[in-house]
Amino acid sequence: MALQQLHSRINASLHEQIKKIAAEKKTSLNKIIETAIADYIRLEKRKRIARQLDHYISQTAEHSAEFTSELDHLTVKKILDETEW
Repeated sequence: MALQQLHSRINASLHEQIKKIAAEKKTSLNKIIETAIADYIRLEKRKRIARQLDHYISQTAEHSAEFTSELDHLTVKKILDETEW
């Protein structure tokens, strides 16, 4: 994987906290920051997917009672058709 340089400024308190975590985990500041960014990206993807699902559900909700009723009917019919009497 190709690496890219990223230059950023953070407040001193945050920098000290990151340094402390890196020392405790015996890893580099770079690795801590890279992990934090990757976690943030995953979180944002989850939020986007949740918003998309919410939108989809809200669009289909008005038809859900119809669908459930039809599904129940088909399930009962299938059970009756497949049952040996």
